[in-house]
Amino acid sequence: MTQGLLTSRITKNKLSTLASKIPTALNKQNFVNYRNTYNNLIRAAKKLHFSRALLANTKNLRKTWGILNEALNKSKIHSPIHSLFSNNKLLSNPLDIANTFNSYFTTIAENNAIHPVTDPEPQLPPPSPFTFDINSTPVTDAEILECVKSLENKKTPDMTGLSSCLLKKVIPEILPPLKHIFNQSLATGTLPTKFKIRKSNSCL
Repeated sequence: MTQGLLTSRITKNKLSTLASKIPTALNKQNFVNYRNTYNNLIRAAKKLHFSRALLANTKNLRKTWGILNEALNKSKIHSPIHSLFSNNKLLSNPLDIANTFNSYFTTIAENNAIHPVTDPEPQLPPPSPFTFDINSTPVTDAEILECVKSLENKKTPDMTGLSSCLLKKVIPEILPPLKHIFNQSLATGTLPTKFKIRKSNSCL
Protein backbone atom coordinates (compact mmCIF):
# COMPACT_ATOMS: atom_id res chain seq x y z
CA MET A 1 0.00 0.00 0.00
CA THR A 2 1.37 3.40 -0.98
CA GLN A 3 1.88 6.29 1.41
CA GLY A 4 -0.97 8.15 -0.30
CA LEU A 5 -3.40 5.30 0.33
CA LEU A 6 -2.28 5.03 3.95
CA THR A 7 -2.96 8.75 4.43
CA SER A 8 -6.34 8.36 2.73
CA ARG A 9 -7.23 5.49 5.06
CA ILE A 10 -6.46 7.64 8.09
CA THR A 11 -8.69 10.40 6.67
CA LYS A 12 -11.46 7.89 6.00
CA ASN A 13 -11.30 6.60 9.59
CA LYS A 14 -11.45 10.15 10.94
CA LEU A 15 -14.54 10.90 8.84
CA SER A 16 -16.11 7.65 10.04
CA THR A 17 -15.48 8.58 13.68
CA LEU A 18 -16.89 12.08 13.11
CA ALA A 19 -20.00 10.69 11.44
CA SER A 20 -20.53 8.35 14.42
CA LYS A 21 -20.03 11.01 17.06
CA ILE A 22 -21.90 13.78 15.24
CA PRO A 23 -24.31 11.95 12.92
CA THR A 24 -25.44 14.92 10.86
CA ALA A 25 -26.50 14.44 7.25
CA LEU A 26 -23.45 16.37 6.05
CA ASN A 27 -20.97 14.33 8.12
CA LYS A 28 -22.54 11.06 6.96
CA GLN A 29 -22.50 12.13 3.32
CA ASN A 30 -18.88 13.28 3.54
CA PHE A 31 -17.88 9.91 4.97
CA VAL A 32 -19.82 7.91 2.36
CA ASN A 33 -18.36 9.92 -0.53
CA TYR A 34 -14.80 9.64 0.78
CA ARG A 35 -15.20 5.91 1.57
CA ASN A 36 -16.45 5.16 -1.96
CA THR A 37 -13.56 7.09 -3.50
CA TYR A 38 -11.08 5.32 -1.24
CA ASN A 39 -12.48 1.88 -2.13
CA ASN A 40 -12.24 2.69 -5.85
CA LEU A 41 -8.59 3.71 -5.39
CA ILE A 42 -7.86 0.47 -3.52
CA ARG A 43 -9.36 -1.61 -6.33
CA ALA A 44 -7.43 0.33 -8.97
CA ALA A 45 -4.17 -0.07 -7.02
CA LYS A 46 -4.70 -3.84 -6.68
CA LYS A 47 -5.46 -4.16 -10.38
CA LEU A 48 -2.31 -2.26 -11.28
CA HIS A 49 -0.23 -4.31 -8.84
CA PHE A 50 -1.37 -7.68 -10.20
CA SER A 51 -1.12 -6.52 -13.82
CA ARG A 52 2.50 -5.49 -13.31
CA ALA A 53 3.28 -8.71 -11.44
CA LEU A 54 1.80 -10.91 -14.19
CA LEU A 55 3.62 -8.96 -16.89
CA ALA A 56 6.93 -9.33 -15.06
CA ASN A 57 6.48 -13.11 -14.73
CA THR A 58 5.04 -14.10 -18.12
CA LYS A 59 7.63 -16.89 -18.50
CA ASN A 60 7.34 -18.22 -14.94
CA LEU A 61 4.28 -20.47 -14.65
CA ARG A 62 4.80 -21.20 -10.95
CA LYS A 63 4.98 -17.50 -10.11
CA THR A 64 2.04 -16.70 -12.41
CA TRP A 65 -0.21 -19.20 -10.65
CA GLY A 66 0.92 -17.85 -7.30
CA ILE A 67 -0.06 -14.33 -8.35
CA LEU A 68 -3.45 -15.53 -9.63
CA ASN A 69 -4.14 -17.42 -6.40
CA GLU A 70 -3.21 -14.32 -4.43
CA ALA A 71 -5.55 -12.20 -6.55
CA LEU A 72 -8.37 -14.72 -6.00
CA ASN A 73 -7.60 -14.94 -2.26
CA LYS A 74 -6.97 -18.68 -2.52
CA SER A 75 -5.24 -20.03 0.55
CA LYS A 76 -2.72 -22.88 0.53
CA ILE A 77 -3.71 -23.86 4.07
CA HIS A 78 -5.47 -27.24 4.18
CA SER A 79 -7.75 -28.14 7.07
CA PRO A 80 -6.64 -31.35 8.80
CA ILE A 81 -9.09 -34.23 9.18
CA HIS A 82 -9.61 -34.92 12.88
CA SER A 83 -12.36 -37.52 12.52
CA LEU A 84 -13.94 -39.73 9.89
CA PHE A 85 -17.24 -41.64 9.83
CA SER A 86 -16.81 -45.00 8.10
CA ASN A 87 -18.84 -48.23 8.29
CA ASN A 88 -21.07 -46.76 11.00
CA LYS A 89 -18.02 -46.00 13.13
CA LEU A 90 -16.51 -42.66 14.10
CA LEU A 91 -12.73 -42.81 13.70
CA SER A 92 -10.49 -40.31 15.48
CA ASN A 93 -7.15 -42.11 15.50
CA PRO A 94 -4.92 -40.65 12.72
CA LEU A 95 -3.63 -44.12 11.79
CA ASP A 96 -7.16 -45.53 11.47
CA ILE A 97 -8.19 -42.55 9.32
CA ALA A 98 -5.14 -42.98 7.07
CA ASN A 99 -5.76 -46.73 6.67
CA THR A 100 -9.41 -46.11 5.82
CA PHE A 101 -8.49 -43.64 3.09
CA ASN A 102 -5.80 -46.01 1.79
CA SER A 103 -8.26 -48.91 1.64
CA TYR A 104 -10.81 -46.78 -0.19
CA PHE A 105 -8.46 -45.47 -2.87
CA THR A 106 -6.77 -48.84 -3.46
CA THR A 107 -10.09 -50.64 -4.04
CA ILE A 108 -12.10 -47.95 -5.82
CA ALA A 109 -10.95 -49.18 -9.24
CA GLU A 110 -12.10 -52.74 -8.47
CA ASN A 111 -15.49 -51.51 -7.26
CA ASN A 112 -15.98 -49.40 -10.37
CA ALA A 113 -14.94 -51.74 -13.13
CA ILE A 114 -14.97 -50.34 -16.63
CA HIS A 115 -17.41 -52.20 -18.86
CA PRO A 116 -17.07 -52.48 -22.62
CA VAL A 117 -18.79 -49.71 -24.52
CA THR A 118 -21.72 -50.98 -26.56
CA ASP A 119 -22.59 -47.65 -28.15
CA PRO A 120 -21.78 -47.27 -31.84
CA GLU A 121 -18.43 -45.71 -32.66
CA PRO A 122 -18.59 -41.94 -32.95
CA GLN A 123 -18.55 -40.40 -36.38
CA LEU A 124 -15.05 -39.23 -37.20
CA PRO A 125 -14.69 -35.68 -38.50
CA PRO A 126 -13.93 -35.30 -42.20
CA PRO A 127 -10.22 -35.33 -43.03
CA SER A 128 -8.46 -32.02 -43.25
CA PRO A 129 -8.05 -30.74 -46.81
CA PHE A 130 -4.38 -30.22 -45.99
CA THR A 131 -2.33 -33.40 -45.63
CA PHE A 132 1.37 -33.90 -45.26
CA ASP A 133 3.06 -37.09 -46.29
CA ILE A 134 6.26 -37.63 -44.32
CA ASN A 135 7.65 -39.57 -47.26
CA SER A 136 7.22 -36.63 -49.64
CA THR A 137 10.50 -34.89 -48.90
CA PRO A 138 11.78 -32.26 -49.18
CA VAL A 139 9.20 -30.16 -47.33
CA THR A 140 7.93 -27.24 -49.36
CA ASP A 141 7.29 -23.62 -48.39
CA ALA A 142 3.58 -24.09 -49.04
CA GLU A 143 3.36 -27.04 -46.63
CA ILE A 144 5.05 -25.12 -43.80
CA LEU A 145 2.93 -22.02 -44.39
CA GLU A 146 -0.26 -24.10 -44.41
CA CYS A 147 0.72 -25.83 -41.14
CA VAL A 148 1.45 -22.52 -39.43
CA LYS A 149 -1.77 -21.04 -40.79
CA SER A 150 -3.78 -23.93 -39.30
CA LEU A 151 -2.42 -23.26 -35.78
CA GLU A 152 -4.87 -21.88 -33.24
CA ASN A 153 -4.33 -18.19 -32.54
CA LYS A 154 -2.79 -18.06 -29.07
CA LYS A 155 -0.68 -15.40 -27.36
CA THR A 156 0.73 -17.80 -24.76
CA PRO A 157 4.51 -18.04 -25.29
CA ASP A 158 6.42 -21.30 -25.50
CA MET A 159 9.78 -22.11 -23.93
CA THR A 160 11.50 -19.64 -26.26
CA GLY A 161 8.93 -16.89 -25.73
CA LEU A 162 7.33 -17.48 -29.16
CA SER A 163 3.53 -17.70 -29.46
CA SER A 164 1.49 -18.98 -32.41
CA CYS A 165 0.26 -15.43 -33.09
CA LEU A 166 3.83 -14.16 -33.25
CA LEU A 167 4.93 -17.15 -35.33
CA LYS A 168 2.32 -16.33 -37.97
CA LYS A 169 3.69 -12.81 -38.20
CA VAL A 170 7.37 -13.74 -38.51
CA ILE A 171 7.06 -16.96 -40.53
CA PRO A 172 7.96 -15.24 -43.86
CA GLU A 173 11.32 -14.12 -42.40
CA ILE A 174 12.22 -17.44 -40.73
CA LEU A 175 10.83 -19.76 -43.42
CA PRO A 176 14.17 -20.54 -45.20
CA PRO A 177 16.13 -21.68 -42.10
CA LEU A 178 13.04 -23.44 -40.72
CA LYS A 179 12.56 -25.41 -43.93
CA HIS A 180 16.26 -26.36 -43.90
CA ILE A 181 15.95 -27.71 -40.33
CA PHE A 182 12.83 -29.73 -41.20
CA ASN A 183 14.36 -31.24 -44.31
CA GLN A 184 17.61 -32.11 -42.53
CA SER A 185 15.63 -33.73 -39.73
CA LEU A 186 13.64 -35.87 -42.18
CA ALA A 187 16.71 -36.73 -44.22
CA THR A 188 18.82 -37.83 -41.24
CA GLY A 189 16.01 -39.26 -39.09
CA THR A 190 17.02 -37.14 -36.12
CA LEU A 191 15.20 -34.43 -34.19
CA PRO A 192 16.94 -31.33 -32.76
CA THR A 193 17.25 -31.53 -28.98
CA LYS A 194 15.46 -28.21 -28.45
CA PHE A 195 12.46 -29.54 -30.41
CA LYS A 196 11.99 -32.17 -27.70
CA ILE A 197 11.42 -29.61 -24.94
CA ARG A 198 7.86 -28.66 -24.12
CA LYS A 199 6.33 -26.06 -21.84
CA SER A 200 4.55 -27.72 -18.92
CA ASN A 201 1.13 -26.43 -17.74
CA SER A 202 1.78 -27.70 -14.23
CA CYS A 203 2.41 -25.21 -11.45
CA LEU A 204 4.20 -27.78 -9.26
